[in-house]
Parts: sequence; C-alpha cells; structure tokens
Amino acid sequence: MLDVAAVVFAYWARYRLAVGGRASRLRAEAGELAWAVNFVDDAARGGSPEVLALLDALVEAPEADLGYLGAGPVEDLLSHHGPRFDAAIAERCRRDGGWRTAVAGVWLDDANEQLLIAVRPFLPAMRHG
Repeated sequence: MLDVAAVVFAYWARYRLAVGGRASRLRAEAGELAWAVNFVDDAARGGSPEVLALLDALVEAPEADLGYLGAGPVEDLLSHHGPRFDAAIAERCRRDGGWRTAVAGVWLDDANEQLLIAVRPFLPAMRHG
C-alpha cells in the first residue's frame, strides 16, 4: 500500500537538499531520497491511477515549491496523458490556488496543448520554444 505521506515528505526533503548549499546538494546526489522523486516521476509519466491523489498531496504540502512541481511531474502528466487528465486537473485549478500555480509552471508544445481543452485557460500565456 502506498504511504502518500512518506512519499510527500521524502520528495520535498530531497528537493530542499537539491536546492541547498553544496553539502546539501551532495547529499541529494547521494540518492537516499531519490526513490520518492523516481516514484512521483514514474507515476506521472505512467499515468498511474493514484497520480492525482499523489499530486494533490504534493500541492498541499506546506513546503511545496509549486513552480517546480508544475514544471516537473504535472507537466509530464499533461505531456504524456493530457486528454485523460485534462478535466480533473482543470477542476482542481478552478477550486485550488495551489494547483493554478503549479499548472502555470507547465510548458507544453503546441500539439500537446491543443489536446487540452479544459486546462488550457490555466496554462501560461507566453511560451518560448
């Protein structure tokens, strides 16, 4: 059974190490918490059934960097499985400022963006590349 709280804790702990000073970055590279990042990335890229609940918990974490989350697993989910998750993510954006902030960090190519009807208004307006 997935322990969402443990994944969320380890994911953001790994992030804090990765953006810290040199010693912290070296600890992050050592990989003791990399399992959480890999788990979240795999869930997003694979479109797993529990991915939205997992992303909800990551968005709600007090220490969340929502831009990082948006540019990472949220972008991966929309890039790989956008039409399947379009309506559910748009609904989260309508009711939750954290989700709006995360989705504002998503950059999709034009082909993927055109597949998203519901979430499109929450994507960033200006794009490069």
